[in-house]
Amino acid sequence: MERGKGGEVKLHLKHIASLPSTNAHLMELLDSSDIEEGTVVWVDEQTQGKGLQDNTWESEIGKNLTFSIALHPSFLEPSSQFQLSKMISLALIDFLQQKYPSDLWKIKWPNDIYFDKRKIAGILIENKIIGNEYDTAIVGVGLNINQKEFFSSAPNPVSLIQVSGKEYDLQESIQELFTCIAIRYSQLQKQPALIDDDYLKNLLQFQTWAKYKYLHTEIKGCITGVDMYGYLQIETSNNKYLSCDLKEIKYLWE
Repeated sequence: MERGKGGEVKLHLKHIASLPSTNAHLMELLDSSDIEEGTVVWVDEQTQGKGLQDNTWESEIGKNLTFSIALHPSFLEPSSQFQLSKMISLALIDFLQQKYPSDLWKIKWPNDIYFDKRKIAGILIENKIIGNEYDTAIVGVGLNINQKEFFSSAPNPVSLIQVSGKEYDLQESIQELFTCIAIRYSQLQKQPALIDDDYLKNLLQFQTWAKYKYLHTEIKGCITGVDMYGYLQIETSNNKYLSCDLKEIKYLWE
């Protein structure tokens, strides 16, 4: 099978009632067979879902979109894998803008999706590199759709129904979101500069002065960009320039 060489990626949807982890399930399938690009495992319940830094993800059974998708982006160098994170983030923004147009939809670096500083979606990407080739990316997504109340210790969750006041058909929603992913995936192959530009345009607090905690020190800084490896670039108020990974920087309003 030709992998990641261009052309339209097609949806191969597998709906399962409950799994510990959709990412882990796809990884198991990958170890035992060749997975078609565009394979999506979508569940009503994920019992051991996690996000970045092993954060847990609360999702009421049958109310939200919790799924993983397999992609074969061998057109990317392994060192450029953060481009895939940008692409998925933008696809989620595209989908949400279709449902409820607003300037408040933003990407909180590196790939959380926010509405007015409240988190609606998280992304976890696990990669398989073979030699010097980017073989497979398993992209896990949790997107709050129809959940009206949240009970976990997460400080700022929000759902689409809370924002818009409307309930959504999940089957239609996952198909519409996949279309957004397919469009952005094609752009990533053919127009990568567009992905870079749109990511910054939608990045929360881009070119805005704000307070952060860098390591153990409170700073005032301005996000100036994100490098090719995904490190956040910040100019500080005392004219220093920082290149931050996820464990080093915290938004102080969180």
